[in-house]
Amino acid sequence: MARYVTWGILCLVAGAAFIQALSFGFGSGPRIGSAIIPLALSGGIALLSVTGLVRAGREQGTDTLDLRALAAVGAGVVVFILTVERAGLIPATLLCMGIAYAGQSEARYLDFVAYAAVFAVGVWAIFIAGLGLPVRAFGG
Repeated sequence: MARYVTWGILCLVAGAAFIQALSFGFGSGPRIGSAIIPLALSGGIALLSVTGLVRAGREQGTDTLDLRALAAVGAGVVVFILTVERAGLIPATLLCMGIAYAGQSEARYLDFVAYAAVFAVGVWAIFIAGLGLPVRAFGG
């Protein structure tokens, strides 16, 4: 039951984000508008959540909703939103990931640190170096 709730909520949120992104500008040619990335991300998340709903229906078992993990991920997102302008994209990303990782029951810290470092560099490469978004890597 918990998987249905989790995937269902994710699907609803992604669908709402997709609908909201439809009101953004699409741009043209080499000057894409602000709608493309939110549409692609929310559409991808919606498709993944539908896939998760289908897979959850096929699997048997008794899953319970892990409130600790849910709260940790939610808190990580909130902290990212509150810190990205002041701390910069890379520290905010690392802080967000660290808080979200606190919801894990496994303690594989070395793997997490390596993954977080690679992920933060990837976020910088895509959003700052690649797309040229006006966000600082460090400090606001």
